[in-house]
Formats: sequence, C-alpha cells, structure tokens
Amino acid sequence: MDLVIISFALSIIFASYEFVGILKARIVNRTKNTGRVIIKFVVFVLLILLFWQYTSWNAYILTVEPLLIKDIKLSNTPYLICTFVMTLILVFTFVEAYGLFHARRKGLTKNISRFVSAAVILLCLIPILIKTMGMWDTYTEKLERGYDNYYEKNK
Repeated sequence: MDLVIISFALSIIFASYEFVGILKARIVNRTKNTGRVIIKFVVFVLLILLFWQYTSWNAYILTVEPLLIKDIKLSNTPYLICTFVMTLILVFTFVEAYGLFHARRKGLTKNISRFVSAAVILLCLIPILIKTMGMWDTYTEKLERGYDNYYEKNK
C-alpha cells in the first residue's frame, strides 16, 4: 500500500477523532472554546478535500501524454488546490498547537492528546507534500516532451 494513502488515512482518522471529541466536550459544556471546534471541523473537511483533489490530480497526471502541443490541455488547478489546501491545514494545525502550548503554560489543560494529534497530522502531510511535488515534476516533464515533439515536427 502506498505511503501517501496511509498518510491520508491516518490524518483523516486523527482529524475526525479530534473533531468528534471536541464537539462532544463542547456539547456537554466541558469546554467553552468554539474556535477549537471550528478549527477541528475545518481541518477535517480540508483533509477530505485534499484527498479528493490529490486523487484527481494523480489521475490527470497519469493520463497526460507527451502529445503534440496543440492537443495538450493545460490544467494545473488540482495541483494549485492541493498546495493551497495543504497550506491551510498547516496554518490551522499550527494555530491549534500554538493555542495548546499557551493553555498548557497557563495551566488550563493537561491534555497532551491534542498536541499528539496535531503532530501526527503534520507528519502525515510530509509524504503527501513530497508526492504532490513529485507529480508536478512529472507533469512538467510530460509537457516539455510535448513541446519538444511539436517543435521537432514543425522545423
């Protein structure tokens, strides 16, 4: 099984676990921090969106062949969406970790599982990011071969 798929599975499981846990705590008034509920929900939704876009981008890369330049449909939108969503996930996860760090320093919480979950999600994004960048390289190589074929035939 691919490391990227395992990374997606782990990060989605951890994000859903954290979201459900914080939502339950908010419903029974164990916490009053609605911002954490929103952040956890947004990270969970963004991970699902990232997985969908990643699979879409991967399928597109596999179908692009170095054809004549006039036949190539240029589309880097899935790549841009993947990169943007990964950036948002990183920002929201760092915001959560920063909030946890300050809450622990003030003695407001002893809960370390939130920090562990944030760290796991961040670590899971590393292979996803590496693979996405690799797909971009493959995409540009195929486009360059298409340009080369076009110019060789039209000399």
